[in-house]
Amino acid sequence: MPADEPLTDKQIVEMATEEWVRVLARMWEAIDKPIDADRLQVYRRELGTIPLGLLEKAVSRCIRENTWLTVPPVGKIWEALRKELGNPYDVNQAIAEWEDAGWRRCTWYFNQPVSVETEEQHD
Repeated sequence: MPADEPLTDKQIVEMATEEWVRVLARMWEAIDKPIDADRLQVYRRELGTIPLGLLEKAVSRCIRENTWLTVPPVGKIWEALRKELGNPYDVNQAIAEWEDAGWRRCTWYFNQPVSVETEEQHD
């Protein structure tokens, strides 16, 4: 596809899914083992509701804390996720709040006053 043509929604979803799976694959790369496709599918099913950015943080924490040459089990990733979220009582609510906060950082509100000197948005 030429660079000047926009990506389709399907292509964007495929690229995002590939990136999400690459994050999981880092656990195998970290211990220099080949990726186990069957086990990777289990991880995809069990962790599929975790947004990419949050999954990256949880997997990085698992890799840093892993002292064995094994891929951390799914439960360890959820444990790392809870730590990243501050050990919430309701992890699903905490994920939703994390996603919402992430979108707020990416949103520009045009109804807010702007300082001409600094060109910063004021809340």
